[in-house]
Amino acid sequence: MEKKKKLLFYSHQSIDKQDIDSVVKVLKGDWLTTGPIVDQFEKKISEYTGSRFAVCCSSGTAGLILSYMALGKNCKNYLIPSMTFVSTVSSASLLGKNIDFVDCNSNNGLIDFIRLENIVKKKKIDVIVPVHMNGKSVELEKIYKLAKENGIFVVDDASHAIGSSYKTSDNKNYKVGSGMHSDMTVFSFHPVKNITTGEGGAITTNDHNLYQKLINLRNHGIERKKENIKNIERAYNNHGEINSWYYEVQDIGYNFRLSDINCALGLSQFKKLDNFKKNRSSIVKKYCSLLKCLDDYITPVNNPEDENTAWHLFVVKIKFNILKKDKDYFIKELKKKNIQTQVHYIPVHFHPFFSKYKSENLKATEAYYDEILSLPLHPQMNNKDVEFVVESIKEVLKNML
Repeated sequence: MEKKKKLLFYSHQSIDKQDIDSVVKVLKGDWLTTGPIVDQFEKKISEYTGSRFAVCCSSGTAGLILSYMALGKNCKNYLIPSMTFVSTVSSASLLGKNIDFVDCNSNNGLIDFIRLENIVKKKKIDVIVPVHMNGKSVELEKIYKLAKENGIFVVDDASHAIGSSYKTSDNKNYKVGSGMHSDMTVFSFHPVKNITTGEGGAITTNDHNLYQKLINLRNHGIERKKENIKNIERAYNNHGEINSWYYEVQDIGYNFRLSDINCALGLSQFKKLDNFKKNRSSIVKKYCSLLKCLDDYITPVNNPEDENTAWHLFVVKIKFNILKKDKDYFIKELKKKNIQTQVHYIPVHFHPFFSKYKSENLKATEAYYDEILSLPLHPQMNNKDVEFVVESIKEVLKNML
């Protein structure tokens, strides 16, 4: 087969005139940042997820740092899967936390609950950070129950999972980010995610105290609320009123704000989230149907019929151990046909910086990593694109047998 004329990205933003108009309207207005559109976007996120509060920030990584900071300095011991993007771990490392890695399920890359439970029984853990992979939710209810029984906080990394939901033991469905089974949830709105703000992220929570901490920490730790002011002598004028300009820094924070420009794009994108979800699901089902004839070598990571998953990535496992050529060859041959693929992710414990953190057996994570590859998936694709990818895979496989 000849190569595609234009690169078929493994993931890609979907921007239309409505999105552009939404951003232009803000650019012509009075507020570019810290304005009313940020409030509207946060309200939309809360309404959609079913959470009490949402706090926008400059990236998913910023959201993780803010969440970890909000839990306080006494929360020192973090349990995080190694199968995740590096920021889940680096955010804790930057704050001087102790990190233990937990293994994943080699079938789907999600945190292995049994291994998680075994570590919690043996070690002092303050925070568990489950990661929803590829749009598929972890067993959040079970993890949260285990955590609360042991006095542990849960901050779930939902960078892949805006729009996803999960079913509980009593047969109820909750949106990821509802706050029903975690203390805080972190989302990413990077361009490859299911909706985008260009760059950006958000944290949802049902805890008012955590919400207030997050609000302050994302803006240099600045406190303006009268009831929280500590330096009374400097805060008030001779009439007993708080000085109109007054604020104070009670804890160090960052400039992790998200602009009205970004939030305008996010609001517009949110209107399309359910359609994006439907389109991605359709593409995944098409892939799975066409790949059935190759199931001796290639298997999809998750069930295409899972209606709770808002597919962010379409990941397959390929049995490179029975093929004559390796993953790098496979990737490069597809790239020659203008098909971009990616590996999500290199286990964090493989990176030299993080090798200092001691962990128990991570063989399932390593086995999962050896086989996985993300194929193109985004709403701009059509059935012909999927057919082209699968036919190209067949061609490449012939040269690997």
